[in-house]
Amino acid sequence: MRSDIFIAKNYRSSRTEYPLSPFQEARLKIEKSHVISSVCDLGSGSGPSMEVILKTFPSIQSAHLVDRDPKMIDEAKFVLAPYGNTPLSFAFQVGEADNPETFSHFKEESIDLITIGSALHWMDRAQVAQISKRLLRSDGFLFAFEYQFPKALGHFELNHWIKSEFNKNWKAPLQKPRGKFEDFFQPFLGDFKKIPLPKFKWIEALNQEQFLNQLFSQSRYLQFEKNLPPDEVALYREEISKKIEPFFSDSTLEFDFYFSSALLQKTNSSGSFEKTQISLG
Repeated sequence: MRSDIFIAKNYRSSRTEYPLSPFQEARLKIEKSHVISSVCDLGSGSGPSMEVILKTFPSIQSAHLVDRDPKMIDEAKFVLAPYGNTPLSFAFQVGEADNPETFSHFKEESIDLITIGSALHWMDRAQVAQISKRLLRSDGFLFAFEYQFPKALGHFELNHWIKSEFNKNWKAPLQKPRGKFEDFFQPFLGDFKKIPLPKFKWIEALNQEQFLNQLFSQSRYLQFEKNLPPDEVALYREEISKKIEPFFSDSTLEFDFYFSSALLQKTNSSGSFEKTQISLG
């Protein structure tokens, strides 16, 4: 992608922060048996997942971040720099989060918690299951979470137009259907057990600019935009802004982010693995 379009700093500033509540619920489950001192974030991006994890687990002493994009890793280093004045240590690595070679220097069973925020749908889940099994300590945890592109409550026409554009004009090359979140974890069967979590509803009020920031930082949209002549990018964005402007006559709209999460615990025996009941809408 052109660097003038896809800049890690802009990506980060455009995204809504994760709510703390679902992470606090996961912590309650985890700390029944573990104190988390080490964490590895797969597909870390510019660091939003790690930030909320560090806020949730103050006991963490070492944090590893892995992402394929060096610009994202550089931004994560900048964002997490304030934590450098604490006993907490960081390790940043550019690499594919579903490639075992990325983790060849990791000691086996050296990590308490693996986190994957809004990235598992891009990964080879069978590879991630094997990597997680090798890295996690006995009875260690994997916490995966993500959200969908936000849908406006009570505004079918806006949602329908956005969905149509994603499927028609803004569809990334070789893009495959994401599928259901609960089906992502089939490769983990036998080596992990599911820890039930409460359902969580993530609703945010967004104004027109905030909504457009969400849209214009979508990788699918940016893949489309990189093929436009540079002098047409701003004009095209202005057209989209005018298209959705009538929906924001009341300044803000409420949006559902369709948050989903799953907490898995490594096990040495084949336990039952019930499908999560979270609805993805």
